[in-house]
Amino acid sequence: MDYFAPPTIKDVIAALAPLKDISRPPGDNEGDPLNSPHVYRHLARDARERVDHAVQVAREYTRQPGDFGDAPNRRSLTTLTKNGFPAHLGPDQYDPYRLVGSVQAGEWKLDLSDPALNEDDEA
Repeated sequence: MDYFAPPTIKDVIAALAPLKDISRPPGDNEGDPLNSPHVYRHLARDARERVDHAVQVAREYTRQPGDFGDAPNRRSLTTLTKNGFPAHLGPDQYDPYRLVGSVQAGEWKLDLSDPALNEDDEA
């Protein structure tokens, strides 16, 4: 991947596909995204590195830069879904400048949301 060019669908698939092989750690984390604190902190270092890379590439691929901040890239989201990685991204219900969404890789969901401005937003 060229570090100055935006990622392609091939780049994103190459980053997401290895996540399917990550085993769910023990504990009450059923339904939690792979990059949620409840799951992420229990992963091995190599799995965390795969998750970090996948989040970075998928976030860049699913966003379209704009004058007033990023917007969802609808074409990219549709392409991901057509390639077996269902994805959605849209404005947060309470903060229209914050994007929230995820992409599915096998049994795992990867949270693609922008960080919350304060801890009260993270329920």
